[in-house]
Amino acid sequence: MFDRNLETYLINWKNRLDRKPLVVRGARQVGKTFTIKKFGNECFDNIIYLNLERPEDLELFDENISVQKFIELIQLKFNSSLIPGKSLLFIDEIQSSVVAMKMLRFFYEDHTKLHVIAAGSLLEVKILKEGFS
Repeated sequence: MFDRNLETYLINWKNRLDRKPLVVRGARQVGKTFTIKKFGNECFDNIIYLNLERPEDLELFDENISVQKFIELIQLKFNSSLIPGKSLLFIDEIQSSVVAMKMLRFFYEDHTKLHVIAAGSLLEVKILKEGFS
């Protein structure tokens, strides 16, 4: 039941015109990553997946990088284009990077047509600790 409800929600989110980056939170090992990857593979031409528990992905989030430069960097790293409406950027374990969490706002403000999903566990603790609103 959980997967079906989440899949329906994800499809509705994908089709919205006023879409914001989606943050999926929940306990560890409940199927967040699996479900989002499945959705990405079924509903988009390509998916760029970043797991911020991997140092090589975490280091992409430099405090001084703009969203545009970040997009260019990951397109080079993965040899794949992020095309609005056709690509999904999936940032997993986002609680590992305050910079990544802050960057979500700029994806919404500057790249509204790009589909961005972030997932993580213990996000409430990180949000309270860092003072996000």
